[in-house]
Amino acid sequence: MTKQSNLIFRPIVVTLSIAIAFAINACNKSPKTTITANFEMPTKGWVYLERLSFSGKEVVDSTDYSKGTSKLRFRVEQPSEPTFFVLNFGSKGAITLLTQQDDEVVVDISMGKDRISSYNVTGSLESEKVLTLVNALSETRRQYDSLQRGYLLSQDRALKADLFGKMTALVDSQRVFNTRFIWKNSTSKASVMAVYQKFNDQNYLFDRSEDLIVYKAVASSMMALYPESDYTKGMLADIGRIQKLISGHKVSQLIKSAEASLPEITLPTPKGDTIALSSLKGKVILLDFWASWSQSSMLDNRELLNVYNKFRGKGFEIYQVSLDRNREEWVAAIEAGNLPWINVSELNPNGSYAASIYNVSQIPTNYLIDKNFDIVGKNLYGQELVKKLNSLLN
Repeated sequence: MTKQSNLIFRPIVVTLSIAIAFAINACNKSPKTTITANFEMPTKGWVYLERLSFSGKEVVDSTDYSKGTSKLRFRVEQPSEPTFFVLNFGSKGAITLLTQQDDEVVVDISMGKDRISSYNVTGSLESEKVLTLVNALSETRRQYDSLQRGYLLSQDRALKADLFGKMTALVDSQRVFNTRFIWKNSTSKASVMAVYQKFNDQNYLFDRSEDLIVYKAVASSMMALYPESDYTKGMLADIGRIQKLISGHKVSQLIKSAEASLPEITLPTPKGDTIALSSLKGKVILLDFWASWSQSSMLDNRELLNVYNKFRGKGFEIYQVSLDRNREEWVAAIEAGNLPWINVSELNPNGSYAASIYNVSQIPTNYLIDKNFDIVGKNLYGQELVKKLNSLLN
């Protein structure tokens, strides 16, 4: 009887031990999310995987990559709450993801010259929603920047009024898009991103007093779904400050400021001093684009010397942007021509960004800017330039 009992008891003990061990392993096995990134980079570098909270971020993993094609894989702990992660490539750009438990995210990245130009994501429905927001805002910004350049450089009042209307309509259209996204995805944490998106680095898309209802709607949804989330607590705390937040970040002010602003240029001189074009506001400025290898530019500089000496004491300044890529050639040309005015350059082997935002298609090219910082003339040379300066300074 005793032997038989022992034979029966032993398998029961073994089975129970296996069950307990399995339960312990199951408890220790936290849910994971896998993030795989496929890309081709022109240079080697590092990528950092960051976890975003409402008030900040932390690096949870990182790895280096080589020049050429790479496939990187991260496996991270995934809380029950959907979590924002960022693949941060530093100066090359960053990609925001929104993951859930057991997501197997695959990100295919396309590169431009030196920055991420676009990406596609699969294996994560929430990250696909984030991509929808990113793509929509990116396209709006692209169109807006194009319209703004035309607006700033145009002298035609009717055309400026038309462009101004289109700029305003673009912002309103993006606001409508985000609002509809929020109502359609009210239970998604992506709606938090939608309500806090910025039109640029300083200005929130939702910038008006009536937008308070949108903030409250998203906060209420978060409270119902994730009452202990730092995003919920952060948004609820923010509600009391939203009015101040809105009044301090007016997208409408961004549009209005275009009426009296020009695209900024801030570049170094040969001595290394950085000078902004806007620092000359209050003077009459000739913004001139040239290069040491352009014979026409060198001939124009000889004429400009006479003009500069005639008007420099009357509130006139020349801000000359060189398209040179070789510092020695640029400096030698300045010294050989005895050019006394402000001369700056990017010395960028890929071309001048300043020239691109002013739509410079040939050199020399110049813009005459009055004391109100408005463009009042383009490609004025010789007596035509002198006549215009006489009208502005005498």
